[in-house]
Amino acid sequence: MKNLNLEEIKKILESGDFDAFIDSIENDFFEVKLGSVFTDEESDKINFKLSKYATSFANQNGGYLICGLKTEKLKDIPHDIIIGLDLSKVDNFLKVEEIMGRISQCTHPIIETQVHWYPYKKEPELGLLAIYIPKQENGKKYFYMKMQEFSRELFGVPIRKDGHTDWITVKELYNRSKSRPNNMQEVYEGMSSQIQEVKNLIRDSNKKTPGITDDLITKRMLQLEDDIIMGK
Repeated sequence: MKNLNLEEIKKILESGDFDAFIDSIENDFFEVKLGSVFTDEESDKINFKLSKYATSFANQNGGYLICGLKTEKLKDIPHDIIIGLDLSKVDNFLKVEEIMGRISQCTHPIIETQVHWYPYKKEPELGLLAIYIPKQENGKKYFYMKMQEFSRELFGVPIRKDGHTDWITVKELYNRSKSRPNNMQEVYEGMSSQIQEVKNLIRDSNKKTPGITDDLITKRMLQLEDDIIMGK
């Protein structure tokens, strides 16, 4: 069995020698589906699967979702193993723009995504669809998967773990959110320290800049805070 890393997966895709995937196992950055997975299902099911895998990879270290390979479960190991190819023509897959649109529609914040169809070296009219989620900025995590139920919007936080999609519990999410400041706090703290530096510079300048007072700076700081809250 082969346990491929991201660079090895990329090289196989670009080479078109997809037989090299056979005998590889799924792992924390490698998920495999049949070629028909996003072609014959209801729209809601497609959106659910796409957003689930996109957010789970985004909440870890990135990874590939590849459509067009056959897998089999083995009793001895927890991961599925690739046993063959299930290639399709490019027109049988959803369009690149549609896949990216479905992911952005059902996730928050926006996840950087790359979608590409790769032709098979032996039969170029057939190929694989690869959805690649690069490693995301830590400051944007966690990424949420949005689910619509009637008129309500629900959410979940998938995460890639041991070669499968797991879900962060409400308790764990709460604990993690309390362990470090959120983005707003970080921005505000950074802004406050910068303004304090400006105040110090003004004092050190021996009042060579008339008209700029502590009160004026504080007023501007509050305005900046309002702008951040309003998303300006």
